[in-house]
Amino acid sequence: MSVRPRTSASPLPPSHTNLLAAAIATQSYCVADFTSNLELYFAFDEGTGTLATDLSGNSRNGTLTNSPTWGTGKIRGALTFVGSSSQYVATSYAGINGTGARTVAFWAKTTDTNAATTADPVINWGTAGAGAQWLIAIQNGVLWERSVGVTASFGSGLNDGNWHHIAMTMPSGGLCNQIKGYIDGVSQTGSYVGGTTAINTGTTYPLNVCTQPANVVYFNGSVDEVRVYSRELTSADVAALAAWSGGNLAAQTYYRRIFGG
Repeated sequence: MSVRPRTSASPLPPSHTNLLAAAIATQSYCVADFTSNLELYFAFDEGTGTLATDLSGNSRNGTLTNSPTWGTGKIRGALTFVGSSSQYVATSYAGINGTGARTVAFWAKTTDTNAATTADPVINWGTAGAGAQWLIAIQNGVLWERSVGVTASFGSGLNDGNWHHIAMTMPSGGLCNQIKGYIDGVSQTGSYVGGTTAINTGTTYPLNVCTQPANVVYFNGSVDEVRVYSRELTSADVAALAAWSGGNLAAQTYYRRIFGG
């Protein structure tokens, strides 16, 4: 008997409900894990108001400052930031501190060509010092993680006005040259300064989206689907996250495996 392929949007047949429930319980359905150790998740789907709701379950909500604009994102809603208007999202969450493993992932769209070393921060927390600040920026189209005298950079062309999925990961106890950068789900070759410097993130500044308080600079562009994890996502996790379109991952993977959709 042949089985007609189904799309990921098709309703799950009632006869397979128990199979899917069992697969979810054992996580055997999934080649990627989006949820373990998820510390903060902004979908930016509110569309109005000054609250960015943390969907991780940890109640680390953000406050829109100086009126960034709600609009259409890569997945449903997003926020657009104008750097000259000092727009950002503030939180009281300290981020992943010390030498802890981490991943930051988000979608971003920008056309900014500012090449200054402090330009266009997207995610920032920590203390100003070598290896003590966790700052992810898109500087003139290049992806950066940087602190004082210690940098990791990846790729180019991210200021082409298109949406790009960004992820930055680090293992527990990692050095600068163990930071990995991913663009659109693909691992990038890194360029490192101070590569053997240990990353030991401080607590002076809490996590902010689209600003770097120490230098009073801001991001120009749109941001969507911000996630922070207290673990290093695998390359399979990152690739699947970049391919995710907002549906039910469990059901989509189940369909692909069982029905070929």
